[in-house]
Amino acid sequence: MIAKILKFETKTRWKKPISWFFFLLMIFQSIWFTQGAYTYYANEATLMNGAALFYKNFAGGGMIMIIIVAIVTGGVLFKDIQHKSAGILYTMPINEKSFFLGRFLAALSTNLILGTGLFVGMLLVPYSGIGSADKFGPTPWGQMLEGFFLLTVPNLFLLTVACFAALVFFRKMAAGYLGIFVVAILFMVTETIRPNTPYTTFLQLLDPFGYGYTTEILDTLPATAKNTTYLPLTYMYFIHKAIWTGGAILLLIISYKKFSFKYFIKALSPKAKKNIVPDTETTSFSSDIGVPEVQLFFSAKEFIKKLSRLAVLEFKNVIRPVNFKVIMIMVALMFFLQNLVWNPTYYLGAQLPTTASMTLTRITTGAAIMILLMIWSVELFFKDKTSNIWQITDALPVPVWVSQFSKYLAMCGVAFILSVTIILCGILAQVAKGGWEHIDLWLYAEDLLGYKWGWLTYVLNISFAFFIAGLTGNRFATHVLTVGYYLFNLISVEFDIIEEIRYTYTLTPGVEDFSEISGYGIWNLASNWFFLLWATLAIIFVLLGIHFWRRGKAFDFKRKITFRTNQLNIYGKGAVLLMVIAFISLQSFIVSEVNEKGNFQPEEVLNSQAASYEKKYKRILSEPQPKITHAELDIALYPEERKAISKAALTLTNDCNHSIDTVYLSMAPFTTIKKLLWNHSPIKISKKDEELRMYAIPLSIDTAASGVLSVYSQKEYSGFTQKGENPQPELLFNGSFFSIREIIPTIGYDVHRELKKNRERIEHQLPRVENRMPSIENAIAMQQDVFAPDAKWLTGKIQLSTSKTQFAVAPGKLVKTWNDQQRSHYMYEITEPTPFAWYISSSEQEQLQFRTHDVDVSILHHKKHHYNLIHYQEAIDNTLDFINTQLGNYPYSENRMVEIPFYQEKQYSYANTIATSEKEGWIADIQEIPEQSYLTFLTASQLIRQWVYRNIHIANVQGADMLQTALPEALALQIVLEKHGAEGVHSILEKKYNAYIKERGNDPNTEIPLLYTDGAPYLAQNKGTLVLYKMMKKMGADTFTLVVKNSIRQFRDTPVPFTALYRRFLVNLSKEDQIEIKKDIETVQEIPALLYDKAI
Repeated sequence: MIAKILKFETKTRWKKPISWFFFLLMIFQSIWFTQGAYTYYANEATLMNGAALFYKNFAGGGMIMIIIVAIVTGGVLFKDIQHKSAGILYTMPINEKSFFLGRFLAALSTNLILGTGLFVGMLLVPYSGIGSADKFGPTPWGQMLEGFFLLTVPNLFLLTVACFAALVFFRKMAAGYLGIFVVAILFMVTETIRPNTPYTTFLQLLDPFGYGYTTEILDTLPATAKNTTYLPLTYMYFIHKAIWTGGAILLLIISYKKFSFKYFIKALSPKAKKNIVPDTETTSFSSDIGVPEVQLFFSAKEFIKKLSRLAVLEFKNVIRPVNFKVIMIMVALMFFLQNLVWNPTYYLGAQLPTTASMTLTRITTGAAIMILLMIWSVELFFKDKTSNIWQITDALPVPVWVSQFSKYLAMCGVAFILSVTIILCGILAQVAKGGWEHIDLWLYAEDLLGYKWGWLTYVLNISFAFFIAGLTGNRFATHVLTVGYYLFNLISVEFDIIEEIRYTYTLTPGVEDFSEISGYGIWNLASNWFFLLWATLAIIFVLLGIHFWRRGKAFDFKRKITFRTNQLNIYGKGAVLLMVIAFISLQSFIVSEVNEKGNFQPEEVLNSQAASYEKKYKRILSEPQPKITHAELDIALYPEERKAISKAALTLTNDCNHSIDTVYLSMAPFTTIKKLLWNHSPIKISKKDEELRMYAIPLSIDTAASGVLSVYSQKEYSGFTQKGENPQPELLFNGSFFSIREIIPTIGYDVHRELKKNRERIEHQLPRVENRMPSIENAIAMQQDVFAPDAKWLTGKIQLSTSKTQFAVAPGKLVKTWNDQQRSHYMYEITEPTPFAWYISSSEQEQLQFRTHDVDVSILHHKKHHYNLIHYQEAIDNTLDFINTQLGNYPYSENRMVEIPFYQEKQYSYANTIATSEKEGWIADIQEIPEQSYLTFLTASQLIRQWVYRNIHIANVQGADMLQTALPEALALQIVLEKHGAEGVHSILEKKYNAYIKERGNDPNTEIPLLYTDGAPYLAQNKGTLVLYKMMKKMGADTFTLVVKNSIRQFRDTPVPFTALYRRFLVNLSKEDQIEIKKDIETVQEIPALLYDKAI
């Protein structure tokens, strides 16, 4: 019996063209996802058909596979109910348990055959045209078979069981879809949370597909190993499969026992009605009683009344069933528990329960809610047809817009109830975590009731479902198209398949980019226009949904699209036309504000410009150029206009052996030169390259001569951006922070504008680079400062003005402040030569001022972020004590610690100032030692950086990162050890080790030894700190510190490479330790497993 059912169902399924279409879709997805995984693994050594890429595809499966499984599996068991044939089929001499197993095995086998499309797609990747021949290697047959059977097969089994179990328990087709989508949503939620939480083990087990485990394992492999290595199977893999595959088997057994024809066919049976007992008493009526006259009203006013009554009725019909209440409770619990246990911290430890962290959870839960609402909406829109009362309702004298639009309004009401429930759960979780004083009701309303992934976003998706329902007239097709398009949107944006969100319906920019300091900033303006764009399209969808809706007997589709129906009157059709015009106009406006004003350029265009810059101007490196030796700046900031006007007087000195006749200026984007003076006389630009922002000016400067170049410039952003990757943080309405190089030119060739990734360089016919920095044999680079190759250490003055309510900060000592006409002014002086790594900030802030170790300290912070100020104060006091006693005097008489928005780097150190991202401890929950340790470590390393930068001229050569980052952080760990003990140091080293192991295999080029570090962000900061700390433990902290202190005395005023300090360290180690440290610093170890343990 089982074999016959299996054979019949399989044969029937594969006779249908749609099954072969699904198979082709799986092949397409496999190729498509492989390209995305190849982009993720940026290292040039990783092949496009490498084993790691295929393992990720097998583990994730992809949304197309999930949708196909839902389509295939749901119909296998439920089709008899759906087509009303169960009443005949179930009475035949068939064993109901064999019937269930036969249908299940038929669905599973079909899904497995479709799943082989992933395998076939991977085989076709080298022939798909997505990459050149050199990007492919031998086919990893063994790894592919392992991935398919150990990852894809269990996942397909799980999805099939989820669908069958939901169908058995709820006896509704929608329940089957929902069962699969619940699994998919759980996968999406865990994958979204995983990168930002320390509970990775728990989330790997919670992920139903094992994608998190697979990714974590693969990310730690070296780049070359990603091409050939078999997936390591640790105990975590077997625990995960025991939970999910074992759970699926248990669920299948329960469903098997519960299923019966008698139980299942009840889905067709009408609900039992109460028996109405007729009144047997005889009632006499007077013959003169008249029958009231029935009056029919068809006015617009009456229809609106009917609309409101029907909307309320439909709303009650949706929320009344028990399953709705169960799902609501599940959604509420999911949001509440996620906020209660989710760790939204940026680096280490827990974060205080602010409203922003509560509402951010809507991003992960929002995907589930969107899909849920679309499924509910489609079921409601087709309710009359699925319950077979359409013959009655469609014959009633009520226009289509009344009957259908009432359902639309009802679903909008359901979405509103969901949003309010989420708000209440967020507030409850916030109070439960002790954050009642952080509650911001306005932010709750903006995020969860607005169009930043809140209620209005839900309404937009319901509108799309309403349109598709009318267009297709088919419930099944509407489910597939609405959910499929929604998931396609998310995936396309996530993998940058679609770079411009004006092509992705419902999405608005910046929904994840709320800053406590800056709010949504420019995103508020951008999202307003994008929502208006989608609102016009939603209105079109609703009107066309009414127009297309099938009433009574179906009519020709061609008649629908020619508007030759009476479903929509002349006013409705006119409104559609007006909305189409508005939509096109808004698209044109957005293109003007975003694209034409330069706020967005495709990645390929940016890469092409960088390649053109290098090809055209690299020759300038060999031409003599002057150095900046003094700077006096007058900068007027206009945050409300996102504008900065600068007057810079730069003293240029020719320290070359040749005279100079042309000086080249490289400008930052959105910065224009208004006027140039040389020694107070106007000069003209002899050559302009506006596209690449390069300018040549004729200046004659003899050897050892100097002059003053006055640059009048302006930086201004106009229009708005459209993606979170580019918030234009230099000039914000509040919280501006930027390098001085954003408004004054770089002299000569700017190497920072070159393409860094070898994969991109090869694509643009540029030579690959072994190292991104010059070697120590480069005599010119050895004389350059790593922070500014075009400048010496210099002194200067900076005068700033900004909005009256904001405080402006610049390098140097604050010598004067004054106010006039709604503006605040500040004068800073740099009296001692410092590296030309200067930054400017402007923000509304409060100050904590104190004096310690003869240093005047100001902590400038957001007015609400006063939680950890005492801890910062203690860390500053301890670090200044360490510097003064162990290293030498702290180089500044005053210091400012400034909180900045999180849009840029985590931390900056420069003269008199350290700047720290708002997510780096300001709102951290520091009850535990790891969090306390990190705040101490962060503050200490920043202050020690100031000391290092002021005492060591770091040469612009390989290994500079070790002096810039690793050395200050290793020294800072001494303070952590003294203050928080071994546990505090352990928590930091563990995090650094994990970060290094994970990122080393994804270096876009090739990992290089620490001795030759070239700016790779993961290397010196993580491995470098670990190795130097290990070295410190071996030679003793006092000896290590003394070597640094003595070396600096000898290196003073001379550019120094890391190798010079490294050789001095080696002298103080035993021969055995020298061999070990040389291995760590001078080589790249394939499996540096002992690095972390030995550091501790």
